[in-house]
Amino acid sequence: MLAHGEVDLGFQQISELIHVNGLEYLGPLPSEIQSITVYSAGIHSAASAPASVMTFLMMLTAPDFGAFIRKTGMEPV
Repeated sequence: MLAHGEVDLGFQQISELIHVNGLEYLGPLPSEIQSITVYSAGIHSAASAPASVMTFLMMLTAPDFGAFIRKTGMEPV
């Protein structure tokens, strides 16, 4: 609706807004009213390739990967 000019102001997850052409991302909401979504991951006990999953999860949580995560509009923890 924002991109089509139907509304003047909108609220959405940063990662959903920053890549939309025609929108100007102004910044996050103040921390007092900000909602944070935390994503979690795990390995199923019957996974067929648990070592591969662990390698992938370690990549996602590596300090060097934080810059990529921020580029997508999310914050690493």
